[in-house]
Amino acid sequence: MKANIETTRQKILTEIKHAFFIVLGKNPSSLSDKTSMQNLPDWNSSTHLTLLLELEKIFGVRFSPEEMASMSSIGSITLVLLKRQGLIS
Repeated sequence: MKANIETTRQKILTEIKHAFFIVLGKNPSSLSDKTSMQNLPDWNSSTHLTLLLELEKIFGVRFSPEEMASMSSIGSITLVLLKRQGLIS
């Protein structure tokens, strides 16, 4: 089960990085779980909304306002998406 979670986490992370490339033009290799609104100047309130819309399109989901508010780093976005897939609680 743990290997399955890690494989899925890596796939999710790849898609998240792709969204950052589409929206912000950031090289995926320059991004990590620790990338956040605090340490990526181009990630502001307006680009945050655009990123969330792109992620909803990529993953076929609609985020709740609570989820959106919690998604301030790549790591936290990954956790929300893992929860959505029922892999963590």
